[in-house]
Amino acid sequence: MARSLTLDRLSRFYRELRRRKVIRVSVFYIVASWIAIEVASVIFPELMLPAWSVRLVILLALIAFPFVVVLAWVFDITPEGVERTPAVAIGANEAVALPAPPERSLAVLPFRNIGGDRENEYFCEGLAEDLLIVLSRVEGLRVAARSSAFAFRDDTSDVRTIGEKLNVANVLEGSVRKSNGRLRIAVRLVDTADGFQRWTEVFDREQGDIFEIQDEISHAVFDALDVEVYGAKRPRVVPGTRDVEAYNLYLMGRHQFHKRTEESLRSALRFFEQATERDPGFALPYTGLADSYSLLSASGEGYGQIPVEEAIAHAAPLVEKALELDPHLAEAHASRGFLDRLREDSAGAERALRRALELNPDYSTARSWLGLTLMDLGRLREARAEFQRAWEADPLSPIIGSNLGYALLKAGEIEAARELFQRVMEIAPEFTVAHAGMAQAERRSGHLDRAEDWWERASRINPHRAYYPANLALLQLDRENLPAAEQSLLRAEAIAPNDALVVRTRMAVLIAAERDAELLSFTEGRLEGERSSAETLVNAALAQLISGQPKKALRYYERAGGNHQQWVSDALIWSWRFPHGLYYADVLLRSGARERGIALLDDAERLFDRLEGEGLVNADLDYQRALVLSLRGRYDAAAAAVQRAKEGGWHARWQARRDPALAGLRERNLLNL
Repeated sequence: MARSLTLDRLSRFYRELRRRKVIRVSVFYIVASWIAIEVASVIFPELMLPAWSVRLVILLALIAFPFVVVLAWVFDITPEGVERTPAVAIGANEAVALPAPPERSLAVLPFRNIGGDRENEYFCEGLAEDLLIVLSRVEGLRVAARSSAFAFRDDTSDVRTIGEKLNVANVLEGSVRKSNGRLRIAVRLVDTADGFQRWTEVFDREQGDIFEIQDEISHAVFDALDVEVYGAKRPRVVPGTRDVEAYNLYLMGRHQFHKRTEESLRSALRFFEQATERDPGFALPYTGLADSYSLLSASGEGYGQIPVEEAIAHAAPLVEKALELDPHLAEAHASRGFLDRLREDSAGAERALRRALELNPDYSTARSWLGLTLMDLGRLREARAEFQRAWEADPLSPIIGSNLGYALLKAGEIEAARELFQRVMEIAPEFTVAHAGMAQAERRSGHLDRAEDWWERASRINPHRAYYPANLALLQLDRENLPAAEQSLLRAEAIAPNDALVVRTRMAVLIAAERDAELLSFTEGRLEGERSSAETLVNAALAQLISGQPKKALRYYERAGGNHQQWVSDALIWSWRFPHGLYYADVLLRSGARERGIALLDDAERLFDRLEGEGLVNADLDYQRALVLSLRGRYDAAAAAVQRAKEGGWHARWQARRDPALAGLRERNLLNL
């Protein structure tokens, strides 16, 4: 690890030497000095100058060299004149440091709209976006992701600053003017190390030739970059439609989609629908529709309140339609992967997302969704690697940065996670996923008051999402403030009373308040006979167990079936959940099915060991180990595990006071809370 960090520091130092032209200036100086010395050694004797005069030239050249290096480091000659070279802020935390950019790396910025017509802005964005897509297909060329590059839409930063933030060596920028049915598109390629243009060209064309113009520009960029393109042909812009209006509608939809709010996603749906009406054979809008419905679901990563089953029903036929129209469309396979994840088919999601990345390795959204899927599967190291790669390709994406932050949290790297969440909020101050990450980081650090503030902020920014007041209620339970928790829960229930987290939070409040009759009524009232979901059945089982009815609890757990290990790992990896797998083992032991109960405890411990081996650092893991130890009758060891959980940032004392698996500790007065 130390060797890796040393190499990374050396890499960044070399990059800084290159950016400041120190290496180039040094080489020029050495060559010029050598020529001067050679000339002096030939000319000075002819002029009958003393022999020491040549040595003086050598000495002066040596003395001047460090001054030349310092001046090269401090100052730059730019198109605007001599300027002081701007410094690069290198983060102190190595966990979130970007590598040096490859020489053949590029960011495509949104083209500027010269004419002033707002409708033309979508066209300008779309032109840049399609150039980005086709350039990203070139082997040997790394292209910054759309969300990061387009963050500079209204930014006035110079290209050197943009290059540092996006970690690219080149920037492609341009402008578009529409007039009397004609287009004038000015494009330039700029070296981010020194701000000088590498290539510039102006294209005057008829407006109807837009797709040909995109292809022509991309070929010119290839030549300017001197990129080796493998194969007989360079990639071509393939928009999937010849209907310019359908294409513009799709671009308007993606423009709204990337804002990632409930309102913008619903607006995106309208544009995508209009695009499919204009050209039913255009595949990309179907993927936009499917992704929008998926993100509008009431799932953990959703931005809306559409029930998950309804979102799946909308999205599934759209994904199939896109794949039918274009089986090799990376976006369509990624849409299928995210949809499979909503269906809780993690294996199917992984297959589809890996296929998307085979088709387009630079599709950072697919890579981030793959990271989420691997997290679901408990493969934390792989998940973190995918998040890291996605973030390096798309360092200004709020959601990708936040996903990496959560991965760091799970690895116990709280300060690195906090730094990353802060970076995200600098990019997008109202991106509430990062606010939630800060709340989790502060809770893990023991600063519950600060964590509460972050949940409150997120709830104020996004008052229509139940996730934030529900988590606030759980935190207030940890702070032993039951009245405040009740009020926050009421806010969540007013938004989405049937949301899974809201239901679990209502159970938590009733358990903490020892209102067992209400707990039984609440959980049984949600049962729907044979159509009851596994989630509903296990919640009813826990209510029975806490109320002293283990036989009824066993019947509900048996009906739920499912992956009992998953019931435990869900509680460790994602949001707060009851460790139902352990409670199922508890009722088996109480009912006399000892072998089955012990087998479940053995499975749980193997799972804990595997997750620890994957790098999970989680106080809830110590708490759940305490449950296993208590159920095995190892009460002293269980009490010690609870103490470790407290020291590691676990605060749910209300749960331990009522947890059926810790009954043995309470009876022996070993539960020191």
